[in-house]
Amino acid sequence: GKPFPCPKMNTYRHNILSGLCAALASVLGKTAFDVSDEAIIIRIWAALCAVIPLPPWGIYLLRLLTAGIMLFCNALMLRFLVRALQAVGSLKAMIVNFAFSFVFTALFGWMIFSEPLSLSWCMGACLMLTGVWVISLGKNPEADKKAR
Repeated sequence: GKPFPCPKMNTYRHNILSGLCAALASVLGKTAFDVSDEAIIIRIWAALCAVIPLPPWGIYLLRLLTAGIMLFCNALMLRFLVRALQAVGSLKAMIVNFAFSFVFTALFGWMIFSEPLSLSWCMGACLMLTGVWVISLGKNPEADKKAR
């Protein structure tokens, strides 16, 4: 794939993409299976029905399509995670992947579902990302073993 502009981000690009896919899968899962009257999928369906005459059972097709895309995002997440494991070793890959997945999920929840992000959450996320950055600066004994 095309490298990221920052060399350090290029090293962790599979982690970043894995976290992004995991967050997208969680958004799609919440969208597909939310049965409340205020659900986003209900609003999308209502907007589509206002423009195009659609059968009432079509909402189930839309939910099925959304769930299918969620499964596809999960498959992509696993593919990128395996590549990250190979590139940087299991410890760094899992820590970095978890951090990016956590942050992307929270940001998508805030942007799409209007979920609140408190100041303490933002400070905690900054501390977590700082810790990930510090860990990424260290040597990788697993990668060193592979090089031998």
